[in-house]
Amino acid sequence: MFPRFLDGRQAENSGDTSLAIGVAVAVVPVAGALARPTGAVVRRGAPLLDAASPTAQSVGTLREGEVVPILEASGHYVRVEDSSGARGWAAAADVRAVGIARQ
Repeated sequence: MFPRFLDGRQAENSGDTSLAIGVAVAVVPVAGALARPTGAVVRRGAPLLDAASPTAQSVGTLREGEVVPILEASGHYVRVEDSSGARGWAAAADVRAVGIARQ
């Protein structure tokens, strides 16, 4: 027996079955990639760092009030991307989580 498509049609051959399975598998990672946690910078002049470390070098500064996507977290740091596209680490205390952004 062949699986059904989302619109209720019965798959007619193994080619249709492979297509239906491929589409279903491809949709799952895309849906997860559309949501990303965001944070607001809560400290004026918060440094953007090259590593998640107390000895990291500053590669820039974040603007207070700027909403940034949170790309990952490590210990007391979060990796963010500012509005100019610069990526780096910030102290988690300098970025307050505010929600999920849809891309």
